[in-house]
Amino acid sequence: MFTGNVQEIGTVVAVDEARIAVSAPKAAAGAPGSICLNGVGLTVLQTAYETQVLEARLSAETRRRSTFDQIRPGTRVNVETPLALGDPLAGHLVQGNVDAVGKIVRIDDEGAARHLWIKPPERFLSLVVAKGQIAVDGVSLSVAEVSRDRFSVTLIPLTLQASTLSGLSVGDRVNLEPDLIIRLVRRRSPDLAQAVTEVVAALPWAGRLSGGRGVQQALAQLAAGGAVVTGHRPRPGPRRPARHPPAHPG
Repeated sequence: MFTGNVQEIGTVVAVDEARIAVSAPKAAAGAPGSICLNGVGLTVLQTAYETQVLEARLSAETRRRSTFDQIRPGTRVNVETPLALGDPLAGHLVQGNVDAVGKIVRIDDEGAARHLWIKPPERFLSLVVAKGQIAVDGVSLSVAEVSRDRFSVTLIPLTLQASTLSGLSVGDRVNLEPDLIIRLVRRRSPDLAQAVTEVVAALPWAGRLSGGRGVQQALAQLAAGGAVVTGHRPRPGPRRPARHPPAHPG
């Protein structure tokens, strides 16, 4: 599992039908078992510490479903190592499973930021939600707008500096992965409210408790590193009489 928080920009040094080798000093130093390159999760085969190069397995299926069908030596890629227990979740949960390849159709510079419009396959649009999360070439971004056949994201200066997205041009292709929760919700049911209820109910512990038992369960959940949502239901009370404007003599 990854977070869409790019740790460094690597460079492809070799690639063939079955393997890809990337120069990535920071990632190589940690000897990871897997790696995310431009949003594609791959198994690391070996690490050459002296040259700081990671070599990963590249399948025909991966090449077919991503932009790796056209990747070449010299290509710069976003690199992220897997999320470890205790690491902060800086972006959002990214699996490294590319769902679609989109095309950049418009770029607008807005001061120091940049606005990208991306056109994905039609089947993918139902997984894109305005103000939701999406991974573009492995970078965790918030969806700004969703139009008829495209969506937009805004790149802040930090993202432009720390990722390869600054080098994109109109016509370029990018790997896309939707937010994990949205993906689960859409696949479980077309009814969004029902699907959210089902997904939440499938969590390790979910339910409504009140009183002393509820407090104890909440404390245990927090102590285990989990999360708790609190709230209350409004109590019915006497209805206030409707106010009518004062009558004025004619």
